[in-house]
Amino acid sequence: MRKIVALLFIAVFASGCAAASFNQPGTRDPEFAKMDSDQNAFLSRAEMQAYQPDEFSKMDTDNDGLVSKNEYRTYYNSSN
Repeated sequence: MRKIVALLFIAVFASGCAAASFNQPGTRDPEFAKMDSDQNAFLSRAEMQAYQPDEFSKMDTDNDGLVSKNEYRTYYNSSN
């Protein structure tokens, strides 16, 4: 019984660690923060114009006119 409890604990702990590492900030977060001049956690086309003007449409996958940090991370994770 102790072995089963210990194995369950390890499995739950390991899955929690995997989920936590998935949500860690990306290595490009400082770049995102630099471009996000109004600090609203989204990049507008105007904010990206000086840095990556040709990439905005590719990053804005939901076509709401803003690039979220998740869209930004997804773009760079898929392009590597």
